Amino acid sequence: MLDAIAVCVSEAAEAQLLTINAAAFQNLLVHIVIALIRISNDCYVPIEDSRLQRIVATSEYRAAEDIARRIDALTSISLPQEEVAYIAIHLAGKQTIYQTPDESSLVISDEVWQVVSDMLDRVWRVFRFDFRNDLELRMNLARHIQPLSVRLRYNLKLKNPMLDDIKARYPLSFSIAVDASTVIAEAYGAPLSHDEIGYVALAFELALERSKTETVKKNILVICASGAGSARLLEYQCRREFGDYIDQIQTCDALGLDKVDFSTIDYAFTTVPLNRELPVPVREVSCFLDPVEAERTRAVLRKEMRRPSALGADYLGRDLFFPHLACTSKAEVLDFLIARAEESRDVAPNFRELVFAREERMPTAFGNNIAMPHPLEVASRDAFVCIGLLDEPVVWGAEGEEVQAVFLAGFSFDEDGSARTFLDSFAGVLVDPQAIERLVTEQTWEAFADVLGASGIVVDGTPGSVNTPT
Repeated sequence: MLDAIAVCVSEAAEAQLLTINAAAFQNLLVHIVIALIRISNDCYVPIEDSRLQRIVATSEYRAAEDIARRIDALTSISLPQEEVAYIAIHLAGKQTIYQTPDESSLVISDEVWQVVSDMLDRVWRVFRFDFRNDLELRMNLARHIQPLSVRLRYNLKLKNPMLDDIKARYPLSFSIAVDASTVIAEAYGAPLSHDEIGYVALAFELALERSKTETVKKNILVICASGAGSARLLEYQCRREFGDYIDQIQTCDALGLDKVDFSTIDYAFTTVPLNRELPVPVREVSCFLDPVEAERTRAVLRKEMRRPSALGADYLGRDLFFPHLACTSKAEVLDFLIARAEESRDVAPNFRELVFAREERMPTAFGNNIAMPHPLEVASRDAFVCIGLLDEPVVWGAEGEEVQAVFLAGFSFDEDGSARTFLDSFAGVLVDPQAIERLVTEQTWEAFADVLGASGIVVDGTPGSVNTPT
């Protein structure tokens, strides 16, 4: 029976130019089989007349009618209008995108667009990650929320077969998605399941991955002895050799340096020795860049662009590293780490309240024996991570997930983007089972620094004076 109904749905979807993903297709088949069993026992599900009329006017209802006709021909069971409407709801709530000859993509409503804007504002307030001008992320979220809003409105469930992998591999993106999804819940009056949040996390993970490959281009000053001709020649060579790394190039002669605004300059290339210091790094080159010279300069630019990933010392210190904690509950762990953060960092007076409020909304355990609690909104002057390693794991949420390594994160009011790069690299450590296993086994700063170094994160610092709760 299930195979025959699958054929009916597939043929109707093809005829109506409707595309449904595999997981949603399976869920729809199960719904139809259950509906046929109910109808055979004279059990019908009512629907409000006003809501029914709105559904009947949609293109999904026409597709649902096609499915109902095919099922009637197959089973001799006639589906009433209300049951056809519920099939239409499933189609509207579970399709990924539909296309017609006159319509290239899903039409995004003003309501959905505003929800996406509010989500990105929430992420900015909580994490200081600025995705507000990321059009691709906006479109990905909007495409997902359009059918998601239907699922929430009609309490439809969509399983996420990748959920465990998403939580384990992308804890930072999942944490971002948890906070962003509260906006969706407020907008549609229904909380999101972890399955749904997992799909939202994928959109944020894609944005984070894309940002890692985007080149931070530099502004260059080209200095020549005299003559615009030689300066223009060197500018052309720089464009040709280092175009992927350079945004703007200014030129001047040695006598014109006093007129240069160095606040917008990252590097200076000069063909003549300078008898003065400049406020930016200076590299002497010839008017004709040879291959060896070009490669050395390219290596310098590449190294500069990678530098933010090695800023661990700005966020991690031995004064916030606490091994061998004897805590026996989640609350005890949080109380201890929050107190240590309050002692050594400039945090808001309601920092503790905001951390517990975030945990109340949804626990921050993401698998791999770790949790990453953080405030409900930005609540510290500088970004930091306070680490607590427990002798024995504690239960972190209602689902019984155990945690032995806790990373309390504070996000900064004055964020310049480097914390985002650092946290993205740091997340790679959190999802590495071998790294976390070594950390909770050895529980030393040296082991921690070693596993961080493998991800390009450099740390230093002096030992903290408090290592266990008192």
